[in-house]
Amino acid sequence: MVFRYLLARPLSWSEELARYLFVWVSLLGAAAGVGSSMKQGLDILTRYFPQKVQRVIDILVRASVIVFCGILVSKGIELTKIVHLQKSPAMRLPMSWVYSAVPVSAALMIFIAVTEFLSELGKGD
Repeated sequence: MVFRYLLARPLSWSEELARYLFVWVSLLGAAAGVGSSMKQGLDILTRYFPQKVQRVIDILVRASVIVFCGILVSKGIELTKIVHLQKSPAMRLPMSWVYSAVPVSAALMIFIAVTEFLSELGKGD
């Protein structure tokens, strides 16, 4: 506000930086919440099934999340390589820095999902 109205020289890069940081924070937040949200969603859908059926559904859902995130990592790396030479308009950053949020957050989701999956398997019945 100071730069735009008092100095009549708005910062051209501030909106771009805010947008890219929003993307990163959103995807990292999704990675942080993947474990608890999976457990809550499964509880709502499966609480009326027998315990063994609940366990099978839990394993299938966690495995599908891991596979989906694996695809996100793979395709995200491909996309990051494609846009590497492209520069952002205002800050002139390589767009690969922005697009790398997808494979990084998906890899974190895989790590968290696998860690929780292994801890669930270790609990047993």
